[in-house]
Amino acid sequence: MVPALSAGHQAFGGAGTVALVTGASSGIGEGTALALAALGARVTVVARRADRLDALVEKIKGTGGHALAVGADITDEGQAHASVARTVETYGRLDTVVANAGVTILGPITGADTTDWRRMIELNTLGLMHTAHAAAPHLLEAAADGPAKSPTSSWSAAPRAVCSWSDRRSSRIDRGDAGASARPAWVHSTHAPGAGPHYRRRCGQ
Repeated sequence: MVPALSAGHQAFGGAGTVALVTGASSGIGEGTALALAALGARVTVVARRADRLDALVEKIKGTGGHALAVGADITDEGQAHASVARTVETYGRLDTVVANAGVTILGPITGADTTDWRRMIELNTLGLMHTAHAAAPHLLEAAADGPAKSPTSSWSAAPRAVCSWSDRRSSRIDRGDAGASARPAWVHSTHAPGAGPHYRRRCGQ
């Protein structure tokens, strides 16, 4: 699932806007950052794997785009806020946040290592909330002449929790923003590269 928050008066990721993408070191996050840059947005890419971010920034700059790499673990509220702050310090504003960071750890409940569950909840749910909390004031400032839009979602560990929170958050942020969720069926990624058709059928995908 792919999350984003966007100031309503700007075209999503259009020229002159500033976007922040978490989980940008691979998969959906990397692809989204490249797409936003291609549309003319200045993009901050955030993830723990700084070496991959540096390569992504070079790729974006190589096509004439603008990008900033920020190595951070967004399960840490301070690092999530620092990522947003650095974006605003560098580019002067923030129009779009794609809160994509997430992990899927597959396995049976019986005998499971519950620290994996905690890791998924902390990243997939709290990481999104930390990022949204840090970004909201800047998104509202960018949307001063119109309502803020906030599409949002999660990865598989806690989709119901995040979608429920996302839906309700839109009624609790100033200026009556709109909420939405994007839920692609199954994405081939570094987290689950070997998932085949049998697993997709089991997941109803």
